[in-house]
Amino acid sequence: MSKQETNVITYTFATGTVTKIDLTKIPAGQMEIEPERLMAEIREMERLERNCNQRERRRSQSFQKAYDATLIRIGANRIVPPSDPTFLEVIRNDQYAKLHRAIEKLLPEQQELITKIYFLKIPAVEIAKHEGVGKSAISHRVKRALAQLEKNLTA
Repeated sequence: MSKQETNVITYTFATGTVTKIDLTKIPAGQMEIEPERLMAEIREMERLERNCNQRERRRSQSFQKAYDATLIRIGANRIVPPSDPTFLEVIRNDQYAKLHRAIEKLLPEQQELITKIYFLKIPAVEIAKHEGVGKSAISHRVKRALAQLEKNLTA
């Protein structure tokens, strides 16, 4: 860098405006700081500004990732943000759909048992009487059906 280049300050503002100041044209009595020190301070200010901008970009990106993680995609086209009044309904419907698909993967006997106990609210004792088995047999069947249902939900 030549002596002439070190005496010219070029600053680009955020608006895109470029300003050049030739320090050699400023009268000696009007300059309160030496040109070398002024250039060093300007470089330091530019470094701090770059660091600040970089931190802001990172923060913005992490906020965007966190916000994107809260969005729920419906089908291929519609995205529902948490501020949407239908957000909880969408989550609920999605959970019901997953549960329904998991129940469909169960054996027909297990589907019927889960339906009777959890959806129709029929007590295990009544189901046992109707099928001619003990209550503990129904409890074991329910336990096996729930274990399979959990596997289906996590798969």
